[in-house]
Amino acid sequence: MSLINRMLRDLNARERPPGDALSGITVPSPQPLDPPGPNWSRLALLLVLVAAFTLTIWLLLPRPARQASAPGSVTASAPTTPAPGSFKYQLDTTLSPVTTPPQLRKRAEARRDRPAEPPQAPLRLRAEPAVTTASIPDTPTRPPPPAAATRPRDAKAAAARYAEARAARARGDEGAAAIAYAAALELDPQLHAAREDFGTLRVRQGRMQEAESLMKDGLALDPDWVGYRRLAARIELGRNNAAAAASMLERNPPTAETDPEYHGLLASAYQRLERHNDAARIYGGLTRLQPNESHWWAGYGLSRDALGDAPGALAAYSQARSLGGLDTLVLDHINRRTAALTAGE
Repeated sequence: MSLINRMLRDLNARERPPGDALSGITVPSPQPLDPPGPNWSRLALLLVLVAAFTLTIWLLLPRPARQASAPGSVTASAPTTPAPGSFKYQLDTTLSPVTTPPQLRKRAEARRDRPAEPPQAPLRLRAEPAVTTASIPDTPTRPPPPAAATRPRDAKAAAARYAEARAARARGDEGAAAIAYAAALELDPQLHAAREDFGTLRVRQGRMQEAESLMKDGLALDPDWVGYRRLAARIELGRNNAAAAASMLERNPPTAETDPEYHGLLASAYQRLERHNDAARIYGGLTRLQPNESHWWAGYGLSRDALGDAPGALAAYSQARSLGGLDTLVLDHINRRTAALTAGE
C-alpha cells in the first residue's frame, strides 16, 4: 500500500507544470523543438508520379486528322465578325455569275437594258419675299375709340343720370356723384360734359391716372372737344406742372364769353407761374363778365395783392367774401390777407 502511495506522489510531481503557483517557483517555459526538415525523397516520388499521369492522359486524348487541300478547291472559312466600332459599309464581292440567283440576274439585265434617265435638277427651296418697312401699312396715330362707344346709346337715360351726378356734386356727395357719372357714361359714352365733369372730380380727389384715362378716351371719341383740353390742363395743374397747363390752354383758346371757365383756368396757371399781370387782366375781365362769381373776385384779389395793390386787393377780397361759395382754404387765406393789409403789413 505504501508503494502505491509513493508511485502516485511521484506521478503527481512530474505532471505539475513549471511555474505553477503551488510550487512557489517560476521557471521559463520550455522552448519548442525545431520541426523536422522536409522529406525530399517523398517529394521527388510525388513529382515523378504526376508527370507520368499527365503524359498518359495527353497520349490517350484523340487528335483531329489533317486534310490535304486539293489544288483548285475553295476552302470555306467562317465569316469573321468585325470588332465593335470598326464596322464599315463595303461592297459584297462573294456573289459570282455562277452562284447568282435567276431573279437577281433578270433584275440586273432589266436595269442594263433600260435607257438612261436624264439627271434631275437639284431640289431648290423657294425663297420667301423679304419683308421691308415699305410693305408694312402705316398704323393709325389716333387711338381706337373705347369699346363702350360701339354700344347702343340711351341719351335720355344718360342725361337723367348726369343730372343726378350734378345734384350729388352740388350737395358735396362725391361718392354718389362718381357712381352717377359712371352710369351716365355707360349709357352714352359720347356725353362729353359728363366725362369732363367726372375727370375734374377725379383731379380734385387726386386720382390723376383715372382722370387721364377719361380724358384720353374722350379725345379718341372727339378730338375737337375743348373740354378735354381743359381736363388735360387740370391734370397738369394737379401734378404741379403749370407751364404745361398754360402752354396747352394758350393754343387756340375760345372766347371768354363762350367759355369763361377755360380762361379762369388759364389765369390760375399764370398765377402759379408768377405772371400776375396776365392773371389780373384775365380775372378782371371775368369779374366784368360774371360779376356774381366769387371765385373770379378772389383770384383777382390775389393777383392785385401780389402786385402790391393793397386797395385793389382789399376791394376784391371784400366782394368775394360777400358773394360766398368759396372754398374754406381760399376763404381763410383772404381773411388773413385782409387783416394784414388793414394793419398795413
